[in-house]
Amino acid sequence: YPRELLENSKLDDLYSGLEMSPDSYLENVLNLTTFGTDY
Repeated sequence: YPRELLENSKLDDLYSGLEMSPDSYLENVLNLTTFGTDY
């Protein structure tokens, strides 16, 4: 694997703006779509 995938701090920085909820599937899909568009 690339080193970036093994460094938790880099992954935390990358996904810091992404919010996920275990109770809301639709909201998670919308958040992932928005995150992917903004990224």
